[in-house]
Amino acid sequence: MDAIAPLSTSTSTGVTITALPFDDPVSVVLVRELDADLRERYVDGADVHADASQFLAGNGGRFFVAHLDGEPVACAGIRHETDAAAELKRMYVRPAARGRGIARALLAACEDAAREIGYAELWLETGTMQPEAIALYLSSGYERVARFGQFAGADDALHLGKPLQPERRTQKISADGDSAKASFHTGS
Repeated sequence: MDAIAPLSTSTSTGVTITALPFDDPVSVVLVRELDADLRERYVDGADVHADASQFLAGNGGRFFVAHLDGEPVACAGIRHETDAAAELKRMYVRPAARGRGIARALLAACEDAAREIGYAELWLETGTMQPEAIALYLSSGYERVARFGQFAGADDALHLGKPLQPERRTQKISADGDSAKASFHTGS
């Protein structure tokens, strides 16, 4: 489970998604903004404390920052939950950047990274005071799973998961049928 995720990818939305350390100054600012947003939504909610080491590649995790026009606008990470499942953590898009498909692109990057590492499922915890997040996850194929993690006993927590299907591979063979010239393309 130590495959390395691509350093940087660009999406059709013009967003660049880059793997960064969780404790990188850019990541830290975005996570602080996320924490402030969650405190506003869940006045009596517990703080979420994330250990930077859980997002290290060697520990089965990754952390990503999305940039739009060179500015950091969003973040999300995955961490090891079980041998078969990663957990999506710290998903956040700055308010001014919402509604542009950035969260969906970031979610896809996290799913791809989890799949590349070797996880069969991606799980997450979200809350009832985050309707936009719930809508994103449900429209992306996530369904309820057994409660787990820090908020397993919280009445306002939703626990969702999705099986990660292997990428479909199609083989293109050169016109002369030479298998040495075959190339594989991934797609969904």
